Amino acid sequence: MPRRTLRLAPLILGLSLLSACSQGGSEPEPDGGNLIRNGDFELWAGPLPEGWHLEQGSESYISKQRGDDGLQAVFGGDKRELVLIASDLTRVSAGAPYTFSLEYYQGSGDGFTTGSYLEVRWLDQAENIIGRSILEGTAVGRWSTLEHTVSAPEGAIFASVAVGRAPIPSVVAIDNVALYERR
Repeated sequence: MPRRTLRLAPLILGLSLLSACSQGGSEPEPDGGNLIRNGDFELWAGPLPEGWHLEQGSESYISKQRGDDGLQAVFGGDKRELVLIASDLTRVSAGAPYTFSLEYYQGSGDGFTTGSYLEVRWLDQAENIIGRSILEGTAVGRWSTLEHTVSAPEGAIFASVAVGRAPIPSVVAIDNVALYERR
């Protein structure tokens, strides 16, 4: 074998391994962008983020704060009350897999085991709820991620994401809410 071929062999092997590693992975990539408008809470219209409406609780428990990468929605209050905002409806395809997620921070926890709340609601053509997927975060004192992949139920035409604070007297910051269709 000529000498220059021997020098190229490690380079070709390295590139082959790099290509195999970057193509591998068990999680499929998102197909397109985030389906939730203003999921990073950078735009606000009065007391609520644009593209979101009050679902449950009081607007007085919802505020914005500047974080390391922009604005976050903060859910507070001293009552045992679910405080939720919900995103505008977005179109989905029945049977298709979707991943929904958010990042959250719960302070001291005050002895409670849940804080953040994430719910995807699947709706039919008449905008009736035909299915739900719910996650609650339990991490305290650090930023954490809630994430789940599930297929939209048969008959689903729309989805809406509701986020907020579980019914505990605690403060939870939420950011980067997302809903992606998976390939």
